Amino acid sequence: MKNSFSLLKQTVLNSNSILLLTHTSPDGDALGSTAALKLLLEKLGKTVDCFLDDTFPAVFPHLQQYFSIKKETTTAYDLIILVDCADRSRTGVSYPTPKTIACIDHHISNPKNCDINIVDAAAAATAEIIYRLMLDWEIGCDKEIAGAIFTGILTDTGGFLFQNTTKQTHEIVAHLMEYPFEHSRIVRVSMLEKTLTYSKLYAHLFENLVHFEALKAVVGHIDYDTYQKFSATPDDTEGLSAVLRNITGIECGVLLTEREKGTIKGSIRTNETYDANELASLFGGGGHMRAAGFRSTLTYQEIKEKIHEWLSAHQ
Repeated sequence: MKNSFSLLKQTVLNSNSILLLTHTSPDGDALGSTAALKLLLEKLGKTVDCFLDDTFPAVFPHLQQYFSIKKETTTAYDLIILVDCADRSRTGVSYPTPKTIACIDHHISNPKNCDINIVDAAAAATAEIIYRLMLDWEIGCDKEIAGAIFTGILTDTGGFLFQNTTKQTHEIVAHLMEYPFEHSRIVRVSMLEKTLTYSKLYAHLFENLVHFEALKAVVGHIDYDTYQKFSATPDDTEGLSAVLRNITGIECGVLLTEREKGTIKGSIRTNETYDANELASLFGGGGHMRAAGFRSTLTYQEIKEKIHEWLSAHQ
């Protein structure tokens, strides 16, 4: 890992133009890690762009200033770094092939097919890797960097509730808390506050929940018409998949949301029995053992049947 840190730093220093990209529908770790890395690279005197392919999530207002919404660029960057993103096809942004493409990630599904790969599946969040990179590069922290890294760790550990939370995770956060960022506000806005539309979707979800009782699994579905009826946005569905997993006796919760006609986004959350990453790979997706996702053009019924078949074979 240290050799990869050194190689990336040397590549950064030799690059005149740098672009940071993360995955579509970015979560707190994707945004916090990317923002923190941008600030670190700027401390090295670099000008850095950060592009997202779609609307910025409203639950992370303290990070919005670091990103631009841009689905395509014709600029030939010297270096592109994928942050919390396992594959370049998942950024949603098209760009000319750069001189070097690097990846900083913690997803177990990462194929490590970039020129420089800094991938640690044992890290609770990509933000933990960014923190270690900051120390290795001997770049001083500040409240903005601390807040961004904190956001990534907070959200990818589910508020320090998930099994990926370690002693090291708490030690990192203890250090970050030495800087005067608004940690309580970040927790409240990103973890606790929900929109009224979220509550309406929540009610709809449980009224139509499919329970595979023998398999200890549930599948929730928000179809396109319902999504449009409530004028929903991605912010309005944030956290719903975790709610399914938290039902007593449930080992696997799957949320299927049709935001765009004909395309279903799947969010999988598991406890002990099932591997979410393996289930997501059935549909070309991936992630972690306890949290993964995918996109599919199959119908709801087809996806549900495949999920039932897979769960039956892996219980």
